[in-house]
Amino acid sequence: MSLSQKVGVAVFSLSLLVGCASTPAPKDTPLEVSNPRASLASSLVSLAGYPGLIPDNSYGPNLDAAINAGTMATLLPDDLGISTFSAASIGFALTSLKGTYPMDNNFSMVILAPITDASDLNSPDYIKKLMLSSFEIRKASKLDRADLTAILAKANINDMTCETYGNILDQANYTHSCSIKSIPWAEKIRVAGIYQGDRFDRVMPSVQKGKFAVVFLRSSGQLVAKKNMENVFSYKSGTLSNSIAVLPFVSANSQGQHLVYLHGKATLI
Repeated sequence: MSLSQKVGVAVFSLSLLVGCASTPAPKDTPLEVSNPRASLASSLVSLAGYPGLIPDNSYGPNLDAAINAGTMATLLPDDLGISTFSAASIGFALTSLKGTYPMDNNFSMVILAPITDASDLNSPDYIKKLMLSSFEIRKASKLDRADLTAILAKANINDMTCETYGNILDQANYTHSCSIKSIPWAEKIRVAGIYQGDRFDRVMPSVQKGKFAVVFLRSSGQLVAKKNMENVFSYKSGTLSNSIAVLPFVSANSQGQHLVYLHGKATLI
């Protein structure tokens, strides 16, 4: 079996996918997901169109020993209470030090949306349908200002409208933007291309297999993924996570296995 077959094939458009809805659909261009030693988190960032934006940490013997001993069996990165980072610490190996625009903590998400027809990926109607099926308005927290709490109380995600972004000078190369009535901040979207492969099957087992549209969302911070969304990966606490797994930025171990937290348990896949 070739390397491409083992890793899976990612398919990207050759254009920036900007302009009107009649822009040609993404072309099928064979490209490996990433270096097979790269973490699943890093691979998702690459698929979103930002390869190398957040580098992996090395898989060190401290991680191997901890996993084998079962000392991290039920711990998520947040549970470690990490306040400082050092090259020798397990915490450093689990999380990225920081995101880099547009991959910012609590604001960025990568969506692998199952598709059968790539012809409508540039359509604002497709983007709106994807957004409505994947996200909801977040609940106000005690930390929110009164004016923001009032905004969230009035907001209705069904009031969303989407359009092509068209600003090719933007370094993030967004392709669409969506707005919700009463929320003064826009949701920015990048349709990065198409992925076909099995690299993420273990961390989203309930999602239909086949081809996926790879969509990057730079959120206003007022949206959250709906419950049980296995194909929406949010960047938070220095990791990418969906409804069942946390993907740290840690490269593969010497056997080519990748560390993930699946249903709260440290797992090598």
